[in-house]
Amino acid sequence: KDRLENLYVAFAVMLRAVRKAGPSITAAVPAGDPYYADSISEWTEHLQPEIKKMAESCPPTFDETSLFSEMGGGGDDDDDDVESKRLELNRRFRHLMEIMRCVGCDRCKLWGTLQTLGVGTALRIILDEDEELSSRDGIDLSRQEAVALVHTLERFSSALVYIRDFQEV
Repeated sequence: KDRLENLYVAFAVMLRAVRKAGPSITAAVPAGDPYYADSISEWTEHLQPEIKKMAESCPPTFDETSLFSEMGGGGDDDDDDVESKRLELNRRFRHLMEIMRCVGCDRCKLWGTLQTLGVGTALRIILDEDEELSSRDGIDLSRQEAVALVHTLERFSSALVYIRDFQEV
């Protein structure tokens, strides 16, 4: 049961991040390249509006603004604690990426690295402190981050579909 709840929370985090980064995901794909024209059209006309609708109907899983909020009276020690939490989260993701480099199976290494990058990018997006700046100027995403973000959302959503289908049997 805990794993299923974790999967739903992870999906909600990914969904929120993809919604917030929608225009930046579009900007990460070469606009003038005819090879990507159909994909960009599908993304902007169908997928992005559907993701927005789904994110709005999804119940809030947690308040990301309070995740690293100050725990005390707002002194320097509290600021240091918030910063240490952020640094610890970054350290853990770097460590996870190092572990992925040690995986023997190339296929597992590829997909694991891609999904780790997707989750890391999602967390960076939703924990972005300057919401006004990011919504005005867009979130700076590399093409790899944009691909990883969308792919990881798809993997989590597919897992939820499989679970639903399995529960119906």
